[in-house]
Amino acid sequence: MNPIRVVLVDHNLSFLDCAIRSLREDSRFEIVDCFLSGRLAVEKVETLCPDLVLMDMAMPDMNGLEATRRMKERVNPPRVVILSPFDDPELRAVAKDLNADAYVTKDKFHTHLFPAVMTLFQEGAECGA
Repeated sequence: MNPIRVVLVDHNLSFLDCAIRSLREDSRFEIVDCFLSGRLAVEKVETLCPDLVLMDMAMPDMNGLEATRRMKERVNPPRVVILSPFDDPELRAVAKDLNADAYVTKDKFHTHLFPAVMTLFQEGAECGA
């Protein structure tokens, strides 16, 4: 299997640095680019064509939910995992309604992200499932 091409979007530099280190330690992932802005990520993802976007929910210029909605409206959208500091059922429901593929709280990043992503990329898994 080719590495999963990942774009990270988070305005928190310390979390972004931690996520980058975790992904670089796993040969199943290739980091394509990182953005501090949902708006910039929406603009760039179309040309970068990542397999996966790890999207922070709360950003100042365009929140992750709006950025996800815009990405998922495109033809052949990437899979999107919402990363949030909040384990809130209402936010999970909103993310699902916007076709996010998964929702992972940041405090569970190391234990929940990799299994969630691998489930998304199993043979035959569909976007938005």
